Amino acid sequence: MKSMLRRLATASLALAVVFGSAQAAVGAKVTQDGLPVFDSPTYSEETYAGYLNSGETVGVVEVRGDWAKITRDGKIGYTGSEYLTRISSENTYESRVTGYTTRCVTVYKGASTSSGTVTTLPWGTAVYVTGTNGSYCHVENESGSVSGYIYSGYLSHSQPTYTTGYTTQEVTVYANPSSSSAKLGTLPRGTAVRVIGTSGECCQVLNDDGMSCGYIYSGYLSKTEVVNKVTTGYTTREVAVYSSASTSSSVLIRLNTGTEVTVFDVNGSFCKVRNSSGSMVGYILANYLTQTPPSSGNGSSDNSSSLDTLKSNVVMMDWSTAVDSVLSRGSYYTLYDIRNNQTIRVKYTTGSSHMDIEPATAEDTAKLLECLGGSWTYVRTPVILIANGRYIAASLYGEPHGGTDTVSGNNMDGVVCLHLANSRTHGSDRVDEDHQAAIQAAYNWAHS
Repeated sequence: MKSMLRRLATASLALAVVFGSAQAAVGAKVTQDGLPVFDSPTYSEETYAGYLNSGETVGVVEVRGDWAKITRDGKIGYTGSEYLTRISSENTYESRVTGYTTRCVTVYKGASTSSGTVTTLPWGTAVYVTGTNGSYCHVENESGSVSGYIYSGYLSHSQPTYTTGYTTQEVTVYANPSSSSAKLGTLPRGTAVRVIGTSGECCQVLNDDGMSCGYIYSGYLSKTEVVNKVTTGYTTREVAVYSSASTSSSVLIRLNTGTEVTVFDVNGSFCKVRNSSGSMVGYILANYLTQTPPSSGNGSSDNSSSLDTLKSNVVMMDWSTAVDSVLSRGSYYTLYDIRNNQTIRVKYTTGSSHMDIEPATAEDTAKLLECLGGSWTYVRTPVILIANGRYIAASLYGEPHGGTDTVSGNNMDGVVCLHLANSRTHGSDRVDEDHQAAIQAAYNWAHS
């Protein structure tokens, strides 16, 4: 048996690390060479984990009959108790198992949340697990100055990692991965957060010190640093400028149609703007701003000229190109309704194969219904997407669906789909022929 085990032996012990098995250990010395070690108290090739040689030291956690449960380098195994002898207390041996906190955790005095607290540890803190009590692990810090109990579900045997994400707009942080859970606060556009995991459509995020954790919709995060772009906008009607991003806040001033403003942030359905002199900073509903300067003069000839300009700029843009160079999730864009000659402000909420969008306001939802012929429909509808100065032939799937609903008060639950050239459906991951036909129809309308 011993020779067979020797042939299977590896250079070092390969033992499973299990926090629930970590207990106080007594130092012991191995008394023979080639002492086999198993990952359970069973003599078999399947449970064989390696061997020990005479003179090596281990920690003995428990002895039952002929078996000794041992620990070495933080790993647990089983071997014959008769081949071990206890060593003096002066010998040092590290019988503690290293663990890492997977969230901001409370250390309790006992194995119960009612036992009183010792301290709070941030995410990713290294601790030593010295024993277990039910569903709790007894832990210490390196110096031994902190000693108490942590719920075992909040510990990992490996060092947790994170990636850095950047908010693409002002976002809400939720206590759980749902917009119906408690709101922990908001973060401004461009804020760097530590992303430590995902849950459905949400990312679990941390602040810099690891003490505060919450959830943000993944569509509002970018892997690259977000720079607040300063653009020029023009009011499309007489508008109120509010002191905050809410129509219930105080009105600072009213601006006439065609007033030029500097837009330097987006907050939900509002744009944060300032006037040309910089003396006024406030919020305007994004739906009432355009990047196109107003035409000079009056009359239908100007409208006709503006429409001709729009048509001449319409292109067929491949989905992959649009995603790489034009579109970003969480941003607001405009749809041009070729049926009714009106614009609809929408938000690109989710979607990696095509755009899932939501109307920016209740007024935009009403316009969207007009664009679709008066009711929600799965029939593909040709439209023009206006995004970052580009005019792109597109197709609408106008039947609200899905659990995502990030725009409140717009009189629509869920999202509708917007397809571009060669975009794909989510479910079947295919290029839909009807969408492509509608996109071609939108392009033909512009260039007929």
